[in-house]
Amino acid sequence: MGEVMQKPILKMVDTSVFCDAGKFQEAYLKMNTERKQKIDRYRFDSDKRLSLGAGLLLQEGLSELGISAYSLSFGKHGKPYLKGQNHLFFNLSHSGTVAVCAFFNREVGVDIQKMKPVSQKLMKKVTSEEEFAYFMTLDEVEQQEKFARLWTVKESYMKYSGTGLSLAPAKLTVTFGESVSITCDGQKANVVFEEHPIKDYQITLCYQRH
Repeated sequence: MGEVMQKPILKMVDTSVFCDAGKFQEAYLKMNTERKQKIDRYRFDSDKRLSLGAGLLLQEGLSELGISAYSLSFGKHGKPYLKGQNHLFFNLSHSGTVAVCAFFNREVGVDIQKMKPVSQKLMKKVTSEEEFAYFMTLDEVEQQEKFARLWTVKESYMKYSGTGLSLAPAKLTVTFGESVSITCDGQKANVVFEEHPIKDYQITLCYQRH
């Protein structure tokens, strides 16, 4: 894979299509052993479908980029990487019934969040003091929309950086304006955010700025 991507590639699938047993089995048989084992470990059918959808997006995306077989390695906090591929990165996320996968030539993080009611306890746990005070001024519908935006920005950044939840979300402060930015312990991160809202969901990509 020699070409340089100008922007990340984003793929998504609504895994409710796999409620059909025949379609589930057809897609499952295409998965490599690693993904099949991951799917099999899940107890609930909804989780199996999400894992299958994520695996399918990864496999199809890599195939389109010229990679027919792959194996994974994992970073310190569990971020997956492609073994033997130093110039192609990917990231996966799922929520509700939708799975997404992003590909890029540089580190990338993606997060999807289905909009739903948010408890004050959760908001307080993952927001800065200023952010929490702002949320308390919103009605329930606005809270759902704004929280989905805020959370996917923070989560996509944590996934981009490979820290996962080892980096407390409350330590991150998000600023929405002409562009989205994020600061950690007062220092602005040198990253770009792309927001991709779809019906009932918010998707955000994070990748390193040139």
